[in-house]
Amino acid sequence: MDPVKNEYEELTQKIKLFLPIKAFPTRELVSKIRNQQPKVTLKSVFIIKDVVNTGDISGILCVIGGEDVEGLACALTHIIIEPSEPLRIEIEKYQKKRAKRVDAQYKQTGN
Repeated sequence: MDPVKNEYEELTQKIKLFLPIKAFPTRELVSKIRNQQPKVTLKSVFIIKDVVNTGDISGILCVIGGEDVEGLACALTHIIIEPSEPLRIEIEKYQKKRAKRVDAQYKQTGN
């Protein structure tokens, strides 16, 4: 099994125990999905309904629902967890670590 997938599996399983989780889109996500999901704004409330561990390919993916969006899948790194959610700190640590990993991979490819 992919060692990165193993690393993300514990958090993936924890998140599944706390679903649904309330979150908000990042500015980057709003700009990327604006054409397909025109109602989504920075204030849109997302509900994480499920998560999938893709390992090093895309990290942890979230299946999102909510009043302004339905049937959206996005990376856990593209959402902001509601401050009152119990796993917020753990998820934020993952997001920072994942962002550094992706940035390092991007630099290695010379882009």
